[in-house]
Amino acid sequence: QWNIRGGEDMSVFMERSIREADRVLVICTDRYCYKARGRVGGVGYESHLLTSEIMQEMGTIKFIPIIRNLTNGVSLPDALSGRFYYNLSDGAEYHNNFELLLRELHDAPVPIPPIGINPFC
Repeated sequence: QWNIRGGEDMSVFMERSIREADRVLVICTDRYCYKARGRVGGVGYESHLLTSEIMQEMGTIKFIPIIRNLTNGVSLPDALSGRFYYNLSDGAEYHNNFELLLRELHDAPVPIPPIGINPFC
């Protein structure tokens, strides 16, 4: 609503937005994953863009998969499979996982606790 105007080319907008972003949250629902894997519509085009960027820089952490209530057996789009994701499905872990995502986006990881006393010394 703030970065695109009526009549503007949506594909150019998508390309520019993904290219210029520092991080991209990919919200993975059943429907999104189905469309991404089948390259259907705008989601299919977006999936093509993600795959292209990931192929150009395999070690990128730019794309963060976010799981939202995926049905068992539904897998992430191929370009995102094997990548660490945040599960923001409804449930007991939602708030904890949301905080972890915010920490990731703000580069503020959870501090590593100190190692205890070595019991073998």
